[in-house]
Amino acid sequence: MNRKSSLTSTLNSISCSFSQESDNNSSFHQIAATKNVLDMYVTYKKRVNRSYKKLEYFFGEPTPMDVCIREINKEGLKAILESKVPLCYFLYYLLDEFCSENLLFFLEVERFESKRLAKRNQNDIALSIYNTYISNNSYLEINLDDRVKRNITEQLESILTANNPSEEPSIDRYIFSEAKSCVYLLLESSFNQFLHTCVYEDMVANCGELTIYYNDHVKNLALDYLSAFTHKRNYGLSIQKIIYKFVKDNFNMDYPEFTKS
Repeated sequence: MNRKSSLTSTLNSISCSFSQESDNNSSFHQIAATKNVLDMYVTYKKRVNRSYKKLEYFFGEPTPMDVCIREINKEGLKAILESKVPLCYFLYYLLDEFCSENLLFFLEVERFESKRLAKRNQNDIALSIYNTYISNNSYLEINLDDRVKRNITEQLESILTANNPSEEPSIDRYIFSEAKSCVYLLLESSFNQFLHTCVYEDMVANCGELTIYYNDHVKNLALDYLSAFTHKRNYGLSIQKIIYKFVKDNFNMDYPEFTKS
């Protein structure tokens, strides 16, 4: 079976399970609200990037800066999403609450949207995200409204069932934007609960409130914290792989604890 036929078959079987539903005023307002929340995050992200560029210009080289805890307390979820070391503690909390897929999906889509890729690579990555987080019964399936899920499926179908594979168009980089907005709201709820946990207190104790440069010791404390989760309930390789990928993507390193298996 060729690539196009295989993908079409998979998507068709998933799409058939979706029921048709009409949009109403409440769903319209929900879409507007989620878009507004995500716009605030994008604005904050641009401001942080400008600050990093100013520091880079001042020092003449990239600076290993991170987001301090005071900034996270002030700006909330959007700040911790831009962090590296503090984000490890948030992931630990989400893993413990069985909702880590929301953060992993959000970060995956952020990377996908930020890159300009060759058509084949872009389509392959988009399909991988879909199969990992959106398709029915996927390993890390996120909780999405059927309408949002169906819209993504139909867009993928229209592209991947092209008559001529050589003329297959690129999947839009922002195909997951509405799903990302919905997941952001779920993450906000989780973040508000995270602020009242022992994990949050451990993050503050290990990172300090005002530090914007976390040395190797502090970074390793955060990574060890994540590593400890795999032993907490005797989780198998699946959780180890999730954490390994998170560390690889966010720190661009292979953490030894996650490569022993």
